[in-house]
Amino acid sequence: MSHHQFHHQKNDYSLYGWVFLILAIVLMVGVSVYYFSSSVSGPSNNNEQTLSAGNGNAANQPPAIDKINENANEASENGNVNEVANENINAANLNIAPDAARSNIMVRYPAEGATVGLPLKIQGEGREFESTVRYRVKTKSGSILADGATIAEAPDMGQFGQYLVSLSLNLTKATPVIIEAFANSPKDGAEIDKVTRNATIDPNLRALEIYFGNSESDPKGECEKVIPVIRSIGKVEKIGTAALQELLKGPKDEEKALGFLTSLPADAKLQTFTIEGAAGRPDFTAELDKGIAGSCRVLAIRTQIEKTILQFSTIESVRISIEGRTEDILQP
Repeated sequence: MSHHQFHHQKNDYSLYGWVFLILAIVLMVGVSVYYFSSSVSGPSNNNEQTLSAGNGNAANQPPAIDKINENANEASENGNVNEVANENINAANLNIAPDAARSNIMVRYPAEGATVGLPLKIQGEGREFESTVRYRVKTKSGSILADGATIAEAPDMGQFGQYLVSLSLNLTKATPVIIEAFANSPKDGAEIDKVTRNATIDPNLRALEIYFGNSESDPKGECEKVIPVIRSIGKVEKIGTAALQELLKGPKDEEKALGFLTSLPADAKLQTFTIEGAAGRPDFTAELDKGIAGSCRVLAIRTQIEKTILQFSTIESVRISIEGRTEDILQP
């Protein structure tokens, strides 16, 4: 091989080397750009898939789940998606109606804008930490009339239970008030799940607890389970008699709409109500147990009468009679 041929071949090898080097550099840059772009865009895509999956599931869920997604989307700007969504999911997954998942506290009485008597009754259902429901009553100017807590009688943790507060307030004239029911967060003590009612307390009215069954709070129809409706009447001398007469009237139309029902016969009448020592003694007409069949209904009748009378602190026991008889009455 001549010197000229060797030099030409050497230049060809140098040219190939440069070409391979340039291709290698281009390949390395391309791979680096690919991995860099994947690492940057990856988490964003994952979040979009997660939210899309959540919204897709929401389309097949009750309205409460829609609310969860709305809360999660709103909270994402503050970085609190998991905390807000988990709190709402826990509420929605409980075995309750979808609309009930919107709040852990419900106030049945007083209704918004109602005029109520004394003692002031605050009644409803709650599902809070340790079943504790807080309440506060204040005037329009902000003066605190009452501030305390009660326990909802829930059958189990995480389920709704009934609560009832009775407050003897020292008022001498009709007073507009703001009533609040809420809970304290176990995390930081903040007031949560607050429900507010505006009402007017009239000290010339007397508030009474009238006990009925309720198909919504007791869908299983337990015989002895009753809860009160609250009725305010003008002041009377015989308050026990007035309470039993209200019981015999049965639920009003608006109360029936809330699931209230009675087991007492519509034609039963109260003859007398007396108090002997600490015992209340109501005497009814024969219609109270005429044609009554079944131990469940008998138990329900007795429970409605007894609970309505036992709301008065001076009465410790109840003895029911029919036409003066206490034996062989209200038998299943």
